[in-house]
Amino acid sequence: MSTPAAPGLGRSLAVTPAEGGQEAIREALARHGTALVHGCLADWETADPDSPVLRALRGRDRDRHLALPGAARARFAASRRLLAHLVAAALDTRPGELELGHDPTGRPRIRGLDEICLSLSHTGRLLLAGLSTRGLLGVDAEAADRALRSRSLVGQLCTPWELGELALLPQAAGHAGLVRLWTLKEAYTKAIGQGMQFPFTAFGFGFGDGPVRLLLPDGRPAADTAWSFGSFGLVSGGEAYRVSAALRDEGRASAPGLVLDAEVAGAVTAALYGGGPGP
Repeated sequence: MSTPAAPGLGRSLAVTPAEGGQEAIREALARHGTALVHGCLADWETADPDSPVLRALRGRDRDRHLALPGAARARFAASRRLLAHLVAAALDTRPGELELGHDPTGRPRIRGLDEICLSLSHTGRLLLAGLSTRGLLGVDAEAADRALRSRSLVGQLCTPWELGELALLPQAAGHAGLVRLWTLKEAYTKAIGQGMQFPFTAFGFGFGDGPVRLLLPDGRPAADTAWSFGSFGLVSGGEAYRVSAALRDEGRASAPGLVLDAEVAGAVTAALYGGGPGP
């Protein structure tokens, strides 16, 4: 089963080790330059500490895997199995022939394949992975019923404009909107290689159902049109999730070396240093 298409990003394909969807993955890459896949944790867990994918972990990923407690170690291994499956399908090779690690920003990578961008997320029993040959990619998933409406958390998540929009929504719509907002912001910051280090109050997104646009803190659209975003609901293993993806198409970027919209970068400086220069 596949999910509704995310504009410019294609669909997320449900895969298992037995039903790998290799042809569908390669078709998605041929059509979009990007492929998203998801799977259930139970399907991708392995009790074999000497499996090809775990042997392929290198450097700090290997050390991190060995240091994790049982449940976290199993989730780590399962997510890397899914990621290796995605890359192997894209390259028409075997997962055990790949070396998995991280680039300096923390994004997952395959040794020797710097031309592709990878992203990974997992929550509950859902695993999610993405691959793009077009540019920077970030993906994120959260349980659809995750509670995010505490005052302190909303203050860290929302721009002033988003706070005003949120106040106009009924409680149920506001809850769903916050989960969507959280995953979009996580996906964007993963794509630029910053993760939670990047202040979520320095950029925003709307709460409506129309095309997703990157917004400035005051609600105006950012100038960089190279970014594409998708956000959709997904049911896996009988549980509901919200999934979001962010892609910067380097072929459409006016300045390929600059990954941040200039006004967003200014908002980040203001958020971190009160508008003054950095230290």
